[in-house]
Amino acid sequence: MPLWRILDHDKTISLKLLLAPPAPVSRPVAFAIARWQARTRESITNLRHESVRFPDPFARTLLTLLDGTRDRSALARAFAADLTGGDPATIAPRLDEALAMVARYGVLSR
Repeated sequence: MPLWRILDHDKTISLKLLLAPPAPVSRPVAFAIARWQARTRESITNLRHESVRFPDPFARTLLTLLDGTRDRSALARAFAADLTGGDPATIAPRLDEALAMVARYGVLSR
């Protein structure tokens, strides 16, 4: 197979990977480096080796919690506990927005 064919084939695969939306999972996982970076900074490296900004403390806190041990309701309860008596039901819409943003930015590993 000619080299240009291989390169063209690789480009097509990469393009499909970048354009395909991540499949929703019950216990989302942000990759370890992103979780670590989210603890101390706004700029986080995604799985495409790009630097993306998370100026919202809510989204950064969410990233630190996405280790695969919590489902959506456990994430809402964790945020409610941090907000000293907040109601998980009122946090749910914001949590959904933040999860969608994290997925769009390419930080979820599964």
